Amino acid sequence: MAAGAVDVFVYTLATFLGNVAVAVTGCGMAIVYLFVWQVARLCGWEADFKHAVFIRAIGLFAAQPLLLRQANIRKHGSRNLLKLFVPVTVLPTPLGQWLGIYVDEKTVQTAGGIVICLFAAFEVLRSRRLLLEAPRGPPPARGPAS
Repeated sequence: MAAGAVDVFVYTLATFLGNVAVAVTGCGMAIVYLFVWQVARLCGWEADFKHAVFIRAIGLFAAQPLLLRQANIRKHGSRNLLKLFVPVTVLPTPLGQWLGIYVDEKTVQTAGGIVICLFAAFEVLRSRRLLLEAPRGPPPARGPAS
């Protein structure tokens, strides 16, 4: 299937906004990318989820050198953290590839949605102190200046 102009536009917009998100916040590239992709799907655009994952992977591969340079690993990195992080990142990759080939697309999307909702709920619960301390209502009115 050849990509049309709408396909190129949606994937380009999603990739661009995902890269803007990671440049501003340091995370969220795939979340913003998937959000734009899903909005386009809700508007009637037909696309395969596996194509979206493939294009996101290419975008991440292209952005990795810039992200690593910006992170300044030599200054901010920790050897112990990398010993934990690298295997946890690398080992599940073949499992993800296998799931992408043999598991139904809707099942993967549902599982991904559940995981994102669980992490969002965890972050809200973790930040509940900040939410409870947030000011409620308008600030108190000041009296006339003397």
